[in-house]
Amino acid sequence: MTPTATPTPATRNVYALLVGIDAYPAPVPALSGCRNDIEAIEALLTARVSSNALHVRALVDEEATRAAVITGFREHLAQATADDVALFYYSGHGSQEPAPEQWWHLEPDHLDETLVLHDSRTEGQWDLADKELSVLIAEVAASDPHVVIVLDCCHSGSGTRAPLEDGLAGRQAPTDRRPRPLESFLFDRDHVDELVASRLPERDALGDSGWTMPNAPHVLLTGCRANETSKEVVQGGAHRGAMSAALEVALSTAGDALTYREIHRQVSAQVRRTVRYQSPQLETTSTDDLDRPFLGGAVRATPRYFVVTHDGRNWTVDGGAMHGLAAPVRDEQTLVAITDSHDAVVATGAVTAARSADATLTLTTGELDPARSYRAVVTATPLPPLLARLDPGPGTKALRAALADRDEHGPLLVAEADPESGEQAQVQVTPDGSGYAISRIASERDLCPRAGTPDEAIGVLEHIAAWQRVADLRNPGTHLSSDTVAVTVEAQTAPGEEPFAEVDGLWRFDYATDGSGNQKPRPFTVTLTNTSQRPLWVALLDLTDTFGIYADAIAAGSMELGKDQSHPIELETSVPDELWEAGVTEVTDLLKLIVSTDEFDPRMLAQPDLEVSAPLRAGATVRGAGPMSSLDRLLDHVGTRRAKPVGAGDSRADWMTVDIQVVAVRPRPGVAITSDHPVEVAPGVRIAPHPSLRATVQLSGAPDATRDLGAAPVPSPLQEAGTTPFGLISTRGDESQTDALVITLDGGADPAAVTAAQPLVLHLDRPLDPDAHVLPLAWDGEFYVPLGFARRSGNATEIVLQRLSDPVSTQRSLTGSIRILFRKLVGKALGLPPAYPLLRMATVDGEGSVAYESEISVVKHAVQAADSVVLYVHGIIGDTEGMVRSSRISGAVAPIGERYDVVLAFDYENLDTPIEENAASLRSMLRDVGLASGHGKRLDVVAHSMGGLVSRHLVEIDGGVDITHLITLGTPNAGSPWPSVQRWATAAIALLANGFIPVAWPVTALSALLGAVEKVDTALDEMQAQSAFLKRLAAAPDPSARYDVIVGNRSLAPSTEAVPTGRIARLMARLSPSRIGSDVVDLVFFDQPNDLAVSVKSASTLPAGRNPAPVLHTVATDHVSFFENPDTLAVLADLTSS
Repeated sequence: MTPTATPTPATRNVYALLVGIDAYPAPVPALSGCRNDIEAIEALLTARVSSNALHVRALVDEEATRAAVITGFREHLAQATADDVALFYYSGHGSQEPAPEQWWHLEPDHLDETLVLHDSRTEGQWDLADKELSVLIAEVAASDPHVVIVLDCCHSGSGTRAPLEDGLAGRQAPTDRRPRPLESFLFDRDHVDELVASRLPERDALGDSGWTMPNAPHVLLTGCRANETSKEVVQGGAHRGAMSAALEVALSTAGDALTYREIHRQVSAQVRRTVRYQSPQLETTSTDDLDRPFLGGAVRATPRYFVVTHDGRNWTVDGGAMHGLAAPVRDEQTLVAITDSHDAVVATGAVTAARSADATLTLTTGELDPARSYRAVVTATPLPPLLARLDPGPGTKALRAALADRDEHGPLLVAEADPESGEQAQVQVTPDGSGYAISRIASERDLCPRAGTPDEAIGVLEHIAAWQRVADLRNPGTHLSSDTVAVTVEAQTAPGEEPFAEVDGLWRFDYATDGSGNQKPRPFTVTLTNTSQRPLWVALLDLTDTFGIYADAIAAGSMELGKDQSHPIELETSVPDELWEAGVTEVTDLLKLIVSTDEFDPRMLAQPDLEVSAPLRAGATVRGAGPMSSLDRLLDHVGTRRAKPVGAGDSRADWMTVDIQVVAVRPRPGVAITSDHPVEVAPGVRIAPHPSLRATVQLSGAPDATRDLGAAPVPSPLQEAGTTPFGLISTRGDESQTDALVITLDGGADPAAVTAAQPLVLHLDRPLDPDAHVLPLAWDGEFYVPLGFARRSGNATEIVLQRLSDPVSTQRSLTGSIRILFRKLVGKALGLPPAYPLLRMATVDGEGSVAYESEISVVKHAVQAADSVVLYVHGIIGDTEGMVRSSRISGAVAPIGERYDVVLAFDYENLDTPIEENAASLRSMLRDVGLASGHGKRLDVVAHSMGGLVSRHLVEIDGGVDITHLITLGTPNAGSPWPSVQRWATAAIALLANGFIPVAWPVTALSALLGAVEKVDTALDEMQAQSAFLKRLAAAPDPSARYDVIVGNRSLAPSTEAVPTGRIARLMARLSPSRIGSDVVDLVFFDQPNDLAVSVKSASTLPAGRNPAPVLHTVATDHVSFFENPDTLAVLADLTSS
């Protein structure tokens, strides 16, 4: 597991191009830790790489333009030749953009991965695509340097943190959906074939970053897997990228030159202790590079000792933060032993200030001659308390008082963070009247069961703090090499079973099956081999993800391991029954190997798994009163708060740690679907009988179910829209544990057996929030296919699958399976309460929040005092909130809402109520607020979709209200070809998920569409072409009112594809091949310009001969994006200006 580093030639020069961007121009979300990342890596390189060999070019914020980065490769990094190092380090937003058709076979989702540079979202500029990065890497690699690429970003998401993820922010910007011409890339068409051929079919890698890279030799370290996000965290009071912070710790505390494999292992472990769902990836073009020293060995090892001198004012050390000497934290300091030339301790000291490359000391014992120099070794490092944020609420005052009392009367491992002094909390405590919930900062997932009293809460926090201290335990001053004790891991396998390998920096062991078919934990062996020339003491701790620490892997806690001696340790890790029954199928254990030159006792660190009744810590139990090693004192320090100075007779042990992460996977058993009775898949999850589907179903989590899917489990547009995992079983706030269902068809079974008429129904014993929608979807090898919807059933939930996708074969399942993910979106339910329809007055505050006033007398008074009124009427989905909000959007022209004294909004039930009935209600309500015929005011109406038909009926047939100006947007004046709202909404979601919609849809729009999917078989009879309703409207008399008609034209048909093989036609066939008529196919694919729901022809069809004649305005938008589209808002502003 820890091979010897591959010898490499001496490195001559290190050329580093460092790029960090926090301050992005709007609308790209700003970040907070990217400049800090670049400053930290530059400081580390400056401190640890020879000054005459280091050549750094740093580009931050506005300096980091697309042109500047390209120039940095071609002018700066291109100077590197054989035996040199070329390092490109990027910290900022990653994203995606539509891939040219030539690369669709490389990108299953037809999206390129990109780096978002400072100006790349401005007019005429583009992100730096992975294909372009490939070209730049190949150009630099042509001179045969060692090329290293570090990307602390990601490329799937919205630029905002997903609600259930830990971390302060995600480093991903919204997808750039502008169609990009091929000529805008760094290369011309002649390079396409060469570039495609240069991508290796398989890479020597420890993961899958998703970045397309060339065959040119290089090492790639990225922040996360293709379907994850790189997150920002707080470390040392500063915002940092989680991976960058972990990389700095690994490099600054390493005793010798770490290999890429070792760095990846350490960084992965550190990141997983800080955030969730982020797995740093390491990819190389050669297996040998995995065991090559970082930057070819250019980073110098920590010196065997530091030099202490007096500068005339203070004692100083020639090492700083980049050498592992930490600055003080509260009352915690780095302690050193100071020796003379004979290695005798003559004094001790404490670090009072630490800079990048040097530090200041205060002597704590002994006296030194200012005219002489001395040696110093680190004997203790700061172990600061766990900092907590106490959220306001019932019980906060009592908890704060209990913390203060504990601080006065005993050792305390936890303290309340003080934001005014720059302290950043690591956990938050939220009282709710019934107890205290404890979670990581910016996370909605409870770390443990709730504590009932302040003392219980403090006990829990101290338990977590002790665990975190041991997990973070490392020795920045060690002189032991990383392979001093070689570690190998081997699991038991059945005959013919592939051996297990370390992936993503961890070992995954699934349960084995015995001869009776029962699952059992898989045994594995950790073998320790002393490769040094002296005896060493070793211990192996097991840190569980429920905050237990166990030191019993070796019977005596630790043991002496002689020169060349090996010792196997037999282990197994399991998913406890109580967790498994609650839906948890994976647990992670951190095995921490401690290696020391002196004997030590790790048993003082032991603590059980965390229960809510965790006792207050009384301090650690230590061995007798004899001399202790510096390691013993540090281990004692873990369980208390204050360090002790090295005493007489105590030895200065050299020690090191190695982290091994092990995941136990206990899958849910497969259950056969029956035709006559429901079956239980897991506690609280049942599948109804199905008359003809013969298959086995298995509950899982998305990471495991989609590990070898070949595409991102969740398409980028749905991540951008803010969807989150929906667990079929809710487990302590962690929805993702059970958010996937794997269906394996029996031989000869047909997925087409599941239809809207004969759906597959899941019954869940968990409620669905009133404002939540659930979307089941699956990847079928070409498309993401929406499969159905969820509906409420009292305190339970039913998920209705109206179709299944085709099975997808993988390395683990050659016969194929259907992997269904369940995504939740919190929004508004489609349709309105029985109190509707409502006519209300609307206002928008500076934050964009919409407030409604429904009291008739208040509205009437405002209307009476007004000269101008605008009325918004929504369409087939949603409500008026987004329309009203758009009235205050500032752009090139003044906001529409500033032109009117009063803004009114008409919300109505839009699916089951006849249009003419809604029109009659609107007429009556307008009269009630003083807008009957002859009101004498300017009354403009802005109506979307079906709302245009409601408004036309009011004006042209009902009468009795004087309208000054009617503006319709996407109104199907000649009808819509869609037979039901559900089928239209399903198709729209499918087009969005598969990248056919070139703009991002707002959460409200997707929420409304998901709500529409739930409206099974709600017909759009009145909106069908040639319906009786539309015929009456066509025959209505001329209202002699000003009409402006805004139509959307977002035709989707690729001009190079023919009808039978068109990708969109294939997608529609996946949804319901027998129920989408040819008129819909013609509309959406080829024959007519349209906005996805309404053709331009239908929207612009009004009776001829009207005076004034209606005026047509065409904008490039789809049916749900009118009020987020800048062109639409500009047209509206122009039309309402007079």
